[in-house]
Amino acid sequence: MDTKFKKSILWVSIGRYSRLVITLIVTMILSRLLSPEDFGVVAAVMIVNGFLYTLVDAGIPSAVIQKKNLTDDDKYTFATFGLISGLLIATILYFISGFIATYMSMEKLSIVLPVLSVNIIFIGILGVPQGILQRGCRFSELAKVEVISVVFSGVIAIILAIYGFSYWSLILQLITQLVVKFLMCSYYSGFVYRKFLLKKSSLIYLKRYSGFLVMFTSINYWSRNFDNLIIGKIYGEVALGMYSQAYRLMQLPSILISSVVNAVIHPIFAENYNNNVSMERNYSEIFSTSLLLASPFAAVMFFYPKEVLQLLWGEQWIYAADLLKVLSLLTLIQPALVTTGNVYKATDNNKLLFKIGMLNTCIVLIFIYGGSFYGLVGVAIGYTIGYACFVMPITIYSVYSLALKVDYRTLYTSLKTKLAYIIAIYIMVGITKMFIFELISTPIVMSIISSSLVLFIWAFKETPLIKKHILR
Repeated sequence: MDTKFKKSILWVSIGRYSRLVITLIVTMILSRLLSPEDFGVVAAVMIVNGFLYTLVDAGIPSAVIQKKNLTDDDKYTFATFGLISGLLIATILYFISGFIATYMSMEKLSIVLPVLSVNIIFIGILGVPQGILQRGCRFSELAKVEVISVVFSGVIAIILAIYGFSYWSLILQLITQLVVKFLMCSYYSGFVYRKFLLKKSSLIYLKRYSGFLVMFTSINYWSRNFDNLIIGKIYGEVALGMYSQAYRLMQLPSILISSVVNAVIHPIFAENYNNNVSMERNYSEIFSTSLLLASPFAAVMFFYPKEVLQLLWGEQWIYAADLLKVLSLLTLIQPALVTTGNVYKATDNNKLLFKIGMLNTCIVLIFIYGGSFYGLVGVAIGYTIGYACFVMPITIYSVYSLALKVDYRTLYTSLKTKLAYIIAIYIMVGITKMFIFELISTPIVMSIISSSLVLFIWAFKETPLIKKHILR
């Protein structure tokens, strides 16, 4: 691994982990200043805006990175396309916001949606300067952008929340963060949008490169957000606020693990391109190790949902404990599946990625809708069953049998040892819950310590580097 790549990994890690920690701290503060209803309103807004972001983005940053001979005409064409898309979709959203508010039975959306539509425009014009920085491997600047935008917007949100701006604190946080990000990316990249241009060859390239990618991202979006739509529509903003915060906690380990895994998986697969057997071996190791690393988080959330919610979000959020307990199973398996897209891309199977994404989305939607008849916990159970019992095995089968063209049962070889450690972690945390809870005031800390002990034993016995330098 060369020095440039090591520095890239370092700066990517610094940027992503710093953003994660700062966001967590800001959310911990805001969760104690704002109500579940406030978070529910913003979650409802982001159901719509999040989907529109995927359409406006249109894979522009990736297109900037991938195009071999990137010209100024390409940059201006991509930026113009993003600007036009952003303005068009923002205008449509402005006129239909009243209809969306009526459908969701949340009148506040009729005002909030038009205000937040400004973000859609900034998403459209952010793609080119952000892509230029990524193309040039200028990860130190990108790290600064991530940290400063999150800190600045977080401080603004906290101040507004203290002065009683309720959900507007969160709305202005989202707008401020994106505006700061756009200004800093434009400054560091040196790209200033000066020319309205739509060059045909550039548009053809963007369509060819981003076509299936945008379709997959759009469809996959609803597999991850249909639960929010159902809850917001049926149960209202308070219930949606509770669910969205429990879901956010469930996602933290996945974000934490994928930040490292995705940074190293691409060079590993690139090195073994056209060698499916080697790629299968590497992916199996990544898959099983991700499961193992996620297990302490999942176990603690399963056995201590109230304590985790009270510690991080505050007393008013403990009513979401049952939701977090159910969703903790997804905490275990989601980080393992987060890398599957890299396998499809490495084997030139974007069309297969789209088809599998379509199938998985339909399955998740069916289970979420079925669970909605049994309350919030029913939605969580339906989502978890659909993901764990159908999406996971379908994805594993398609990756191994269709993309890599190897026997999917080979995954068992890598999994069998780590499954024993995962079970041991659950047992250790369970024992802590049963026997030490009454004696020690910090059971979560003790659970983390016991889980870490199991992980250390695994690393000591299984890691080749340790075997070579310590057990020789």
